[in-house]
Amino acid sequence: MSIDAPAPGEGPPAQRQPAIAWLFVVVPGFALVLVATWVTLTGLSALPAAFWVIAVQAVFFEYRPILATRQQPEGVLLSTAFLFAILFLWGIWPTVLVMAVGNLLAQAHARRPTREALFTVCMLALGFGSAYGTMALLGVRPSINHPLHPLAVLDLTWMLAAWATHFLVVHLLVNDGGLLLYGSKHWAHVRKGFADAFWFYVISDLVVVCLSPLVVVLAQTAAPPLLLLISAPFAAVWKGAAFSRSQEDEALHDQLTGLPNRRLFLERCAESLGSVQADQRCALLLIDLDGFKEVNDSLGHLAGDRLLHEVGHRVRQVVGSTHVAGRLGGDEFAVFLPQITDPADGVELAQRLRQALVVPLDLDGELLRIDGSVGVSLHPEHGDDVTELLRCADIAMYVAKRAGTGVSIYAPGDGPAAPGHGRVGRRISDAGVSADDFNS
Repeated sequence: MSIDAPAPGEGPPAQRQPAIAWLFVVVPGFALVLVATWVTLTGLSALPAAFWVIAVQAVFFEYRPILATRQQPEGVLLSTAFLFAILFLWGIWPTVLVMAVGNLLAQAHARRPTREALFTVCMLALGFGSAYGTMALLGVRPSINHPLHPLAVLDLTWMLAAWATHFLVVHLLVNDGGLLLYGSKHWAHVRKGFADAFWFYVISDLVVVCLSPLVVVLAQTAAPPLLLLISAPFAAVWKGAAFSRSQEDEALHDQLTGLPNRRLFLERCAESLGSVQADQRCALLLIDLDGFKEVNDSLGHLAGDRLLHEVGHRVRQVVGSTHVAGRLGGDEFAVFLPQITDPADGVELAQRLRQALVVPLDLDGELLRIDGSVGVSLHPEHGDDVTELLRCADIAMYVAKRAGTGVSIYAPGDGPAAPGHGRVGRRISDAGVSADDFNS
């Protein structure tokens, strides 16, 4: 589990604001991790082989969350079942240590920011600490030297209470965590995301945690190697979810270029626009290839497909991971810049895209040189939603194509429309552009 920070190209937070409240998570959480490390390391000799088998599986499944849909990017962590089993059997300290090791390794593998990774580990430590506190209040205090008694049916009540406490603490801190990490301006966005996913979190967490009593029973009654068999159905579930996710990804990506298709591109743009600040500017670039129809007519559709594949590759190289790129269909591509400091940034990227396109392409000895026309629209000047920005970029693109200037930025009433389209826009020469050109 991790804080749901905006992904690259999806509207990063404007500025992280320091908050004293953040210390109320990190300081006590980090203290729990330190104490857990000390107590567990000094009591390693008392931990049975079953603990190590469960701990290894907990760390492994931190790397392998179930990612069934794009709507839940964090997925479901099967490691939660193993961590709760450790909590129920040997108490808070080995649980926190195993959680911290697994989570930090997973966060490092995902290249999460250090600040975010620290907050997540400390937040989860507090969650397990609160769960153990609930158990202690109900008279259940397992430890390394005094593990849980043989499990009985009535033990399911305090197990459920411990999970409920953990759930409330962790998810409230996740919710507040967005505020503490990214500033109060993002509170509405974080709160909406939590509310929309509330029942997903409840059902998925409860289903996973309900597996922990099974792990406890096997640890108490079976030989340690048999505990590895628990991973078999878990792995099957993970494999099925991974296949489902790959099928969904294929349906949302263009098969020729690998870029997001129109649906996914518009979704990502809408997500980014939903989190921008009042003083933040964005840009949308619409690219239409010049001369693509002639390639299809003269060399065939196979050559056209190879050309589109190469164009997609060049667009990805120019755009990188900081912006959103997609193929909208046919020979139309689009790029969304989630945060720009100056309108000229969008035009500069448009010109770099055109320069990348004109590099000749060798198709079986046939040297092709293709160009493109790019229309640029700006947020908030030209629209507040992706539909309006795309419409304005489309208008500007036709002006650039008609005038032969290559790049055009939208400006209502600035010139005649392309024949039959009613389109208007401002033309920009290939020689360059400055911010003054757009503020006049």
